[in-house]
Amino acid sequence: MKNGPDARERVRPGSGEMKEKDPLISVIVPVYNAEPYLERCVDSIIRQTYRNLEIILVDDGSADESPEICERYAKTDHRIKVIHQANSGAAGARNAGLRAASGDYIGFVDSDDKIRPDMYRSLLASCLEDHADFAWCGTVCVRGETKEKRPGGGRKKLLDGKKVILQEMLERGINSLSVWDKLFRAEKIRGIRFPDIAFNEDIIALYHIADRCETAVLTGRYDYCYFLREKDEDREKYSREKAAALLFNLKTIRGMIAPRYPDLLPLYEKNEAEISFILLNQYLKCGGRTDTGEYRKLKKIFDRNFRRLTQMKPYRMRAVLLYTGAYRPLRSVYCRLRRR
Repeated sequence: MKNGPDARERVRPGSGEMKEKDPLISVIVPVYNAEPYLERCVDSIIRQTYRNLEIILVDDGSADESPEICERYAKTDHRIKVIHQANSGAAGARNAGLRAASGDYIGFVDSDDKIRPDMYRSLLASCLEDHADFAWCGTVCVRGETKEKRPGGGRKKLLDGKKVILQEMLERGINSLSVWDKLFRAEKIRGIRFPDIAFNEDIIALYHIADRCETAVLTGRYDYCYFLREKDEDREKYSREKAAALLFNLKTIRGMIAPRYPDLLPLYEKNEAEISFILLNQYLKCGGRTDTGEYRKLKKIFDRNFRRLTQMKPYRMRAVLLYTGAYRPLRSVYCRLRRR
């Protein structure tokens, strides 16, 4: 690890010159039992070509060696601040980081991911050149030796106006958004709090941030590396807490969009239909019973979206099977045939 730059050294985006007035970027990293990957993450941040960073490591009650790793980094690079707190989840860790942040711009990195060396230089340059309230890069999903680019990168794009920003977010998919591939102007994010829910807590925060913004820019670069550690079978497992979080997000986002941007409702409803199918499908695949309140809740939302799902090619046939109750017996037959 290299020592951070002198406090007077501030790097101008796009050049190697030192300038006193270059913006300070606060990078918030929630840390919870991240010992196996934390060094990879922090190294990728301290090696950024844009050097004027404030790196805030929020140890959220880790029980492994993560607190010691954080402190070791803080001793070798004065740009790093460490916060230790009792476990309060990713939302609580991000909120603690926001309270401590003093930067002109604010970004987030998850402790099991890494970023490419020019990410913050590129994001900041895009914000400054296009007078944007936030900049957004592409993401590469990494699983073992496999790398896959998420849709949406590859070309630079200016989003001018709240409605245009919200439309882009809805087109990407409510369930596929996060804060970690973005850089926000601090004044647009101060006062925002991540909600205390079990999953996808940053989605609602992101929509509230976007509602304060007039301009955003997509850099077109793939600079964030998101590491998938969960097995496919684990990702497909049904979780009541995850379902509750997704439904909370849907209800909140609809409440934000419907009164002000009714012409965006079809995009929202497409997201709701997809999520209603995914949740009911996962519930039944994982052996959920059909005589429970949980099933009735999921089925009610699914039934409300059934007509829309029959018009969506990827879901059409499976939606009919779920609606008629034929899904489970047909799946059982299919599984028996595969085992032969």
